[in-house]
Amino acid sequence: MLKKAPFPMIAHSRIEQKTGNEKIFLIDAMGLLLSFYQIADLAIVGGSFLPGLRGHNVFEPIQAGAAVIFGPYMGDQKDFVQSILEAQAGIQVSLEELKDKTSYLLQDPLARIAMQEKGRTLFLQMQGSSLRTCKFIQEKITFSERNHVSVK
Repeated sequence: MLKKAPFPMIAHSRIEQKTGNEKIFLIDAMGLLLSFYQIADLAIVGGSFLPGLRGHNVFEPIQAGAAVIFGPYMGDQKDFVQSILEAQAGIQVSLEELKDKTSYLLQDPLARIAMQEKGRTLFLQMQGSSLRTCKFIQEKITFSERNHVSVK
């Protein structure tokens, strides 16, 4: 499908064949996604289009500043999906819609930049949520110890 796309593409495993005109990079190696997300304008989370994988982390590209497109198979990422869709920080599409939505975002920089900005806002809102959760739990434990109450 990527070979038929109207944009020059290269897989990481064939990077020695690059021409410098590539617009699409297929990451087919472990441990490289975050580095590529940081330089990407748009990320397509490929594992989310395959039913057996139950989705990949769709929040990582948003953290890195990329707009994100992902598929329908997000069983392990339901909370992220809901937050991203509500914030309009990403697009969830079927495999059949992928080409059109990708072309749209690559050809309309204003739409892509708007999505990236919404992603930054979402990231800032979510930043520190683990610390807030830990403080909440710590307060509950402290209260329980002082008052001899069991926490359930």
